[in-house]
Amino acid sequence: MALTGTMLKRSGADGMLVGVFSVVASGSYATGGDTLDFGTLIGYTNRQPSSVSISGKAGFVYQYDLANKKMLVYCNTAGGANSALGEHTAAGYVAGVTGDTIIAIALWLPIPSLPSA
Repeated sequence: MALTGTMLKRSGADGMLVGVFSVVASGSYATGGDTLDFGTLIGYTNRQPSSVSISGKAGFVYQYDLANKKMLVYCNTAGGANSALGEHTAAGYVAGVTGDTIIAIALWLPIPSLPSA
């Protein structure tokens, strides 16, 4: 398994739910990101978060693909001044990612009420 998520805290108010997770990377990165299902981690089997923010301390950029439930990793693969970061190559995670302190915050917005018929 390339990514492991652990729920650190869960809080809810006014129909919203917020979860804080630690994420640990190991093994190899797959092009297009590695699967990480925050819905399952927080206990929802039928609902995915409305928004996810992921950050670390080692200088890598993490992004969450809500539609595909995948975490993407970006790093300096192309080099050059003012170039966009490239996606981590499909290979073993670099030590900076496997040793990083990665924290994710996921937000579930309330389900809107359906109008009465």
